[in-house]
Amino acid sequence: MKVRSRIYLSSLLTVALISIMVVFLFIFSLKINRELEREAAVDEVVKGFIRLVLVADDFMAYPYERKSRQWNAQYEKMADLLQADAEAGTYEELISRFHLLGKLFEKLRMEMAKNRENVVIERVMGRIRWVSHDLINHGYQIIAEKNQRVASLQRKSNIILFSISILLVIVSVLTSLIIIKSIVTPLKRLTKDVDQIREGNLTLIPEEKGIEKAENEFGTLSRAFYAMAARLARTINDLRSSESALRESEQLLNNAIDSAPIGMVLVKPDGYFFRINRAFRTITGYEEDELLKKTFQDITHPEDHEIGAEALRKLLNRETESAALQKRYVHKDGRTLHMQLNTTLLKDPEGNPLYIFTQAVDVTEKKQQEEELKQHREHLKELVEERTKALTAANTELKDFAYIVSHDLKAPLRAVSQLSYWIREDHGDKLGDEGKEQISLLINRVKRMDGLINGILQYSRIGRTREKKEKIDLNTLVHQVLGAISSPEEIDIAIENSLPTIISDPTQMEQVFQNLLSNAIKFMNRPDGIIRVRCDDEESKWQFSVKDNGPGIDPKYHDRIFKIFQTLSSRDERENTGIGLTLVKKIVELYGGEVWVKSEVGQGSTFFFTLPKG
Repeated sequence: MKVRSRIYLSSLLTVALISIMVVFLFIFSLKINRELEREAAVDEVVKGFIRLVLVADDFMAYPYERKSRQWNAQYEKMADLLQADAEAGTYEELISRFHLLGKLFEKLRMEMAKNRENVVIERVMGRIRWVSHDLINHGYQIIAEKNQRVASLQRKSNIILFSISILLVIVSVLTSLIIIKSIVTPLKRLTKDVDQIREGNLTLIPEEKGIEKAENEFGTLSRAFYAMAARLARTINDLRSSESALRESEQLLNNAIDSAPIGMVLVKPDGYFFRINRAFRTITGYEEDELLKKTFQDITHPEDHEIGAEALRKLLNRETESAALQKRYVHKDGRTLHMQLNTTLLKDPEGNPLYIFTQAVDVTEKKQQEEELKQHREHLKELVEERTKALTAANTELKDFAYIVSHDLKAPLRAVSQLSYWIREDHGDKLGDEGKEQISLLINRVKRMDGLINGILQYSRIGRTREKKEKIDLNTLVHQVLGAISSPEEIDIAIENSLPTIISDPTQMEQVFQNLLSNAIKFMNRPDGIIRVRCDDEESKWQFSVKDNGPGIDPKYHDRIFKIFQTLSSRDERENTGIGLTLVKKIVELYGGEVWVKSEVGQGSTFFFTLPKG
């Protein structure tokens, strides 16, 4: 049962007992008052009888008419008093004697009026005296009975009042015990445990208590209290663990800072050093106790004081949270140190400045290296300028050489070629078969020489002339190249998929595909030759391939074929200048791509090259 219910029940019981006691007292007081009123009425009746008897005695002693009237008045008054009394019916003997007394008095008056003998009158008077005496005695007896009844009622009232008082005392004691057991005892236990918690002795709190099993307010309160105490104990243990971990972390952090390879310091807002690690002390040459007496400006180069002051001002004014700067310190031995500093403002929870955390790196050696590098760079710049002039002169000479080759060498070749044709046409019948063969060989060698000269001119122009870049649809360009190349009908040439549109020099892209396709056709050794052109999207670049089912190339020659003037067969067997693949390689690499070949002897060849997108 809940404490509140117990207190309510005890209070209700106490109120009920008090109410019963009040009701009983009220009832008995009414009865006692009524009995007292009756006693007073009886007393008044008895007094009236006494007065009536006295009037009768006066009349018998002095039988005057006035005394008779007094008797009649007193008799009527007593008759009215007996009639008015509610309990007159209980005084039957008293009333009968009263009426008998009235009859005797009437008889006495009648006898006196007849002047009867004194003996008769004396006899009537004797009876009147006897009845009067008996009447008075009976009245006093009734008064005594009334007094006994009143006393009895008072005794009963006192007994009941005493009993109810005892019950009230018992109920009060029980209520006090209930309050002590339900309130005071649990409060003492909780107060004791609160004192234990205040003293920090959480381990003394028992796990189980009878109070916390009670299904009442204090049971709920105690369960909540012990649950709170358990949570508090866990929280304190967690805080102790966190504090221990924090101390360990702080120690590790201090060790890490002190062991850091770069200088680390904490500076107060007034500029004085607060914490200095070993690296910073090594860099500056000062001991910790020396630096703690100094501000950062005390070891700053005089010409750099404003740099440090400006950085500190911006941090303290919250114009920035961190700053990176370079300034000079003065070593303890007087040397100048070039420092790279990174500073950060540390604040308390309210946002007020606490410290300025600074990381300091000695870049003196780096500065010296930068100065040396600067001097070396100046020297290299002079060398580059000289080399550029030399290359410009060489390019000019190469350009002049190309013109010389184009005009001065090709003109004699055209003359030799024309003369050879004339000799064969005009004197062919005189030369014989051997002469004709020599003339044909001479003409072919002239053509080969012309092709070599053209190839050299093309190779020399790549990278020197300004390219004309434009959008090129490679599908159209490859079809144009195939149309310009005379290929046997038995060779199947096709484009496997759609080729992209790129931005490039049309002539150079034409040279790439023309050389690759011409080589595939020229070296095809099968009547069912197949040549395929395709392109694959490789995210940031296009990968092109020209594949054939020709004789293939031994892997040991894969690098050789891209070198100038290098061929795998005799030029007399197949007319070849050895410049085509070299042109392809140079053009592709000029655009940032690469070229390679995959081939095995007897399994055909696939030439790949890539071009960056965009």
